[in-house]
Amino acid sequence: MSTLEPTYDWSDILKDLTRSLEERLERDIITTEDTVRYYFFLRLLEAGIQHDAMILERPHPHARLQQKQIDLSVTWPGGMWDLEVKYHRPIPSGRNRPRTQLRGQVVSDIYKLALSDGTHRYMLYLADPRMAAHWERHMEMLTPSSRTQPARLSWEWFSEQPKTLQETVKAGVGFSPESLVVRVWIVASCTRSLLRSWLFEIETEAI
Repeated sequence: MSTLEPTYDWSDILKDLTRSLEERLERDIITTEDTVRYYFFLRLLEAGIQHDAMILERPHPHARLQQKQIDLSVTWPGGMWDLEVKYHRPIPSGRNRPRTQLRGQVVSDIYKLALSDGTHRYMLYLADPRMAAHWERHMEMLTPSSRTQPARLSWEWFSEQPKTLQETVKAGVGFSPESLVVRVWIVASCTRSLLRSWLFEIETEAI
């Protein structure tokens, strides 16, 4: 059995995923974060990942995150990928949460991935146009133009963020990430009229 890490065209996977989800939105079919997660699983299966290589809701291996789960882990004899999925859309009731809080949810998942033991760690993020514009305005270091170098999420960066984001991250991971420095790379992105998507790779610089 080969121990070589499998390779896939993440750009094609993300474009196909985003297109399929937008077709649902165009037909006014209810589309939730769970929908995005399952569609993503299907795209990975179509790309050649075996179903028994996938672990859903794997308990987080870090001692401080034992009550948390990782959305999806993909294993092979030589290692493992960990993936988190986040989808932000308008709530039908109109009682939408503050966008800074939503941004904090994504950052929280990035920190959660940074503390996992995956060989590679990926964050899949999809958002409606308004939330996408907010994300790119406030996370300008994570736009396609910055693809040649990673964004560096240090304690100094975190301390400068709005209190709402800080509190959302603390609630998500259970502690303040003082000693955690994270590098975030853009692996792929896709823009459509109703949906914007990104796939980020997470690296831990120091703990």
